[in-house]
Amino acid sequence: MLTYNDELHEYRWNGVIVPSTTQVINEFIKVNINGQPYHINRFTGNVISSYVMEEAAQKGSDLHYGCELILQGGLNWDCLDDEYVAPLQQFEKWLKQFNIDPMYVETRFYHPKMGYCGTIDIIAFIDKCLSFIDIKTGECSTVDIQLSAYEQGWCAENKYYGKTARYALWLHKDGSQPKFEKMKHDSFEDFKALLKLKPRCK
Repeated sequence: MLTYNDELHEYRWNGVIVPSTTQVINEFIKVNINGQPYHINRFTGNVISSYVMEEAAQKGSDLHYGCELILQGGLNWDCLDDEYVAPLQQFEKWLKQFNIDPMYVETRFYHPKMGYCGTIDIIAFIDKCLSFIDIKTGECSTVDIQLSAYEQGWCAENKYYGKTARYALWLHKDGSQPKFEKMKHDSFEDFKALLKLKPRCK
């Protein structure tokens, strides 16, 4: 049985801690430079102030939660901070434009053979393909790897062998039109290589 502790950001399978997809990829590493905290993207080398990174991450989490509430029909628009209204309105427009009817929202999975887990933002049928959709609100150079891991993990757990596809929805904080990008490259081999480097929890 898979459980998740939101306060600790910790997944457990039958009581044993297991790595999440994002922990395996570990895109950003926190370092100190001249006494100041920064985050370095270990795939691109980009350096971002940790203060900026953490503020952006919090806003991204808020937007993710807003999207989840919209999908579940429970968002109270009157309670929103002004900065979140425009991007969430764009999210609603995207749902209508692509006729998204989610099968699952914020669904968790555990790969039974490879021992990793994760939470998928949206699973829906698009063009007769079961599609795995991840919402992004900031820099991410590894979304193709992440989505490949989601797809393989969910399909392995649920024994699904039909046609699939992977998409990233780039939701901009300024409220401009989102970018909906279909992933063309299967990067699961890259993920497996990263998984081998991740120490197994005991």
